[in-house]
Amino acid sequence: MITLLKRVKARLQDQIEYIRKSDFLIVVDEDIFKDGFKKYFIGIKDGGGDIGVRTSDAGTDWDILIDVVIWVRLHKSEATIIGDDSSPDNKGVFTIMADVFTTLDNYYLPNTAGVEYVETAESQGWAPSEIFGDEDTSYIQKLKTTMRYVINKT
Repeated sequence: MITLLKRVKARLQDQIEYIRKSDFLIVVDEDIFKDGFKKYFIGIKDGGGDIGVRTSDAGTDWDILIDVVIWVRLHKSEATIIGDDSSPDNKGVFTIMADVFTTLDNYYLPNTAGVEYVETAESQGWAPSEIFGDEDTSYIQKLKTTMRYVINKT
C-alpha cells in the first residue's frame, strides 16, 4: 500500500501540471486539505482493500482501492463544479476528475519492491461533490474519486 500511494502521488504530480506539486499530499482523512492551497488541492488516501482475492501458483492478488480527493477553491459556486469558460485556467472538479482518470486509468505502475505486478488499474467512479464556504469568501468544492488496483504479489 505504501509504495502504491507514493506511485499514485508521483504520477499525478508529473502529469497534472496546472496543480502545484506541493498541492498533492497523501492524507490521513478525506476531509483534510492543506491550509493555504491556492486554487487546487489533491489528497491521496488509502481506500481499503482485500488480500487473497485469488490465490494461484503465480501468487496472491491484492485488491486495493485508492481515493483521490479533489478540492477546488474558486469565487463562483458553479465554476467549482464545471469550471469557468470565461477563464480556462479556472477548472472545476469534474474537469480535474477527468484528468485524474486519464492519468491513472490503465497506468500499470512500474515494477518496484512492494508492487510486483499490477493486473488492473481502473477508475471506480466518484461520490457526490460537496461545497464549503459562501459567496462572501470563496467556495471550496470537494469531489472524491476512487481508483482500483489489483496487484499480484508473488
